[in-house]
Amino acid sequence: MRTTIDIADDVLFAAKDYARRDKMSLGQVITQWGRQALQSAKSSVGTGTTPASTDHEAARIFKELGFKPFPSRDGRLVTNEDVNRLREELGI
Repeated sequence: MRTTIDIADDVLFAAKDYARRDKMSLGQVITQWGRQALQSAKSSVGTGTTPASTDHEAARIFKELGFKPFPSRDGRLVTNEDVNRLREELGI
């Protein structure tokens, strides 16, 4: 099915890179990621957790997507929420 959606630049860049590396179309990548997210959400229902709710789970997902985060001094990954909070504090 064809449709038009707005995707954040960072997600689109990651999806295009993933598609290029795995010789897939962009649509196939977005579909695969969507199915994985839905399956992850389905498996977490009733557990009191959300998908990627732990730093370990987030690190696993980043690795699957081809991202290699810098090691943390305190053992914690920096989240989008952390970045957004800092942007707000700095006014950027």
